[in-house]
This record gives sequence, C-alpha cells and structure tokens, in this order.
Amino acid sequence: MMASFNDNVPEREKRLPFKYLDICIHKFGGLVGLNLLYTLCSLPVIAIYFLLASLVASNFVPQGAEFYSDAVTTLTVTIAVFMFISLGGGPVAPGFMYVLRNFVRREHAFILSDFFENIKKNFKQSIVVFIIDIVLVLVLFININAIFNMPEMFFGMHQPFAYVMVLISAIYIGARIYMYPLMVTFKAPVFTIIKTSFMLFAK
Repeated sequence: MMASFNDNVPEREKRLPFKYLDICIHKFGGLVGLNLLYTLCSLPVIAIYFLLASLVASNFVPQGAEFYSDAVTTLTVTIAVFMFISLGGGPVAPGFMYVLRNFVRREHAFILSDFFENIKKNFKQSIVVFIIDIVLVLVLFININAIFNMPEMFFGMHQPFAYVMVLISAIYIGARIYMYPLMVTFKAPVFTIIKTSFMLFAK
C-alpha cells in the first residue's frame, strides 16, 4: 500500500509539511465533519472530565479565597479542556483515529459508518485505556495535592516530587499518542498495545 501511495504522490508532498497541507486542502470538508462528529460523540466523556476537574479544582483553590467560585470555574474548565486534548474521547477515539488514518493513507473511508464500526470493534480495548486514564489522572492530582500540602518541616522537598509526577504524566501522554493508531491497525491484546506504545515513545 505504501508503494502505491508513493507512486501517486508528487515528491514534495511526501515530506511532512506538504503532506499535512495536502490533506488539509483535499480533505477539509471531511476533517471538519469528522471533528464535529468526534466532539458530539465525546460529550459524555467531556462531562466526566468536567466532573473530575471540578473535584480537583475545588480541592486546589483554598476555601474562603477571594473570587473562590470564579477561580474554581476557571480551573475546572482549564483542567477539563487539557484532559480532553491530551487524553481524547476515550471509547470514541478509535472511530476518529481510523477515519483520520485512512485520510492520511489516502484510502477511502465512510465517515459515519467507519467511525461507528471502529468504535464498536475496539470498544472493550478503548474502555480499558479510558479507565486507566481516569485512574492515573486521579492518582496524579491526589499526589500533587498531597505534595503541596506537606507539613512545613518538609518545606522545599515538594518540588522534586512535583517534577517526578509531571515527568511520569508527560511520558504517559507521549505513549498514548500511539495507542489508538495501534488499536485500529493491529489486532492485539490491549496491554500489548500499551506496552508497544511505550516502546515506540522510548525510541
């Protein structure tokens, strides 16, 4: 398949910037429709992100602080948006990733039917990844909250712990970039996909 792609594409379009621009130009309508469908179907997941973000924000903003409600609202929206951008739509992501992958490969894809078909095909695996995401996010914020509420006798020690937590989060988010593309491309157990994602990120 790769050979036919290279045969039909001008030499300059094989380079990443030109390939990206070419996909945006020729698949603009499809990309807009795909993103709208992805966002609409991800609304239940976004609601879960907002719920978790509100719990985290209410614990991070001191009670009785000036503009408490505004601060909690702003922090909630910021955390929820960051979670959606970095973690994606959970069980909805395989459908989005399959259609997007076909756009990049210049293979035909029916946006609606292929989108929902691949959500169904990869539902169990994507649910496992989504649960892992939620658990890790909760563990991350619980640890960060504990670190910044250390007794004064440990003042100054919280920074190294915070850096470690940020590093672990960055590694996981980096590995997640590969999880859904692998999920829709190869038939493999979910933990094999996760392991392979970390290996690809480490290279």
